Amino acid sequence: MIHINDDDIVLRRDTSDGRFLLFTSTDLPAGCALPWSGVMIDTGGDGHGLSVRLDPDPTGEAWSAGILLHAAVARAKAEEERRLAPLAVEIGHHLHLALGAERRRLGGTSTGGVSLGAGPPNSVYPWTVAIHGRHHLPFCGDAEGRKDGVAMEQLLMVLEQIFTDAKVPIQHQRWVVIARDHLVAAIAAERRRVQHLRQSS
Repeated sequence: MIHINDDDIVLRRDTSDGRFLLFTSTDLPAGCALPWSGVMIDTGGDGHGLSVRLDPDPTGEAWSAGILLHAAVARAKAEEERRLAPLAVEIGHHLHLALGAERRRLGGTSTGGVSLGAGPPNSVYPWTVAIHGRHHLPFCGDAEGRKDGVAMEQLLMVLEQIFTDAKVPIQHQRWVVIARDHLVAAIAAERRRVQHLRQSS
């Protein structure tokens, strides 16, 4: 686990099964729309750090909200294809609406995208890594979020925190609130989905 100075920790959040996320202000760039710029994610056996911005980063050094939304949508689609179920469909629906709101906030411009990489050979998914430039986001290889990697709930919590904390011009606030509300709904559905799978196994 990467050591983080306590003074740099802005917020800690915990998932429904006890994994944590630390939102940090280390190297906070000038004019940042968020009070934090990094997230250390408990991946089970280790930690994974993300550099995060609200808006697209022209330097390619950080994940923007739009790119992370694309990663979440892709993961939701993979789960829907793996096991078509009402909760999987509900999560995908909310994420598509959140992504649509973010596109509207950005004036209809592209929010960017991610490429997908193959993961462990025993994963239930055809890929477990979302790639953005030289950065990667390793997802759990199982549908229940028990294995090492970033759980879907954790990614959704990062996105919810982005749209909760974002400071934007008043004309953009509507889209930020819409995106946040859909992410809150997606998190609730994801928790129900995982709980159902664990009770069924």
